[in-house]
Amino acid sequence: MNIGLAIRKCRKLRNLTLNELSEKVSLSKSYLSLVETGKRKPSFNVLNDISTAIDIPLYLLVYISTEQSKINELDENLSTQLKNLIFELLKE
Repeated sequence: MNIGLAIRKCRKLRNLTLNELSEKVSLSKSYLSLVETGKRKPSFNVLNDISTAIDIPLYLLVYISTEQSKINELDENLSTQLKNLIFELLKE
């Protein structure tokens, strides 16, 4: 999963529309759409603003977006379980 897909999934779990998120972070809906589809790479400050708006710590957003092959220290099953747990917590 890339950062854009992680943002989209977390945004949807928080029941935020793209319009609502764009208003919260003062960015255009079209720019955020490009970020979510992986066509634009957001700056650290933009990522921080987005993570604040969707109420998830930036480090968790980055972890969710990290490919398993990049997390060599963790067992694949454990990594998947952690990501699923994060998503479950976001639903609450």
